[in-house]
Order: sequence, then structure tokens, then C-alpha cells
Amino acid sequence: MSKFQGVLTDEVGEVSVDVNGEVGGAGAGSTGTFEFPDVAAVMEGVMNGQPFKLSTGGGEQLTIKIDNVTPGAGPGTSKAEFTVV
Repeated sequence: MSKFQGVLTDEVGEVSVDVNGEVGGAGAGSTGTFEFPDVAAVMEGVMNGQPFKLSTGGGEQLTIKIDNVTPGAGPGTSKAEFTVV
């Protein structure tokens, strides 16, 4: 797993959230996790099953599907498990 700092956006670029996490690769089917501040628009997108764009600090642009969200390590944060699509 490679650690990254990146930015999560929705498909139309209206939501932009800084994230910290780990990813197993850039290819389809790769999985990873990241922590993010609780943002209603992100949670709504997860509930609707929408894909997100994840830009990693290494320059990778990944399209991901968030599979699961649990409480994060700190107050006001969540932890997402995702799959690269």
C-alpha cells in the first residue's frame, strides 16, 4: 500500500475535500482507504453510489467507488474504503 495526500472531488467538480490515505495501486480493482472531514455532499454521493475522482499527491487521477464509510480517528472525520474503477 502506498500512502498519499490527495483531493477527492465529485464528477462535476462541485465537491473538493482534502484526504489522507493508502492505495494498493492505480489499476481497476485496486483498493484503498482514506480519512476525510465529514462533508454532507460526500456522504450523499456515497449513499447514491456515485463515483468520485481522487487526485493523489503523486499525480495519479483515479476514478473510485466508495464501498464503505466508518467513523474516523478524530472528531468530525470518517474513514472510507474504496475500489478503483
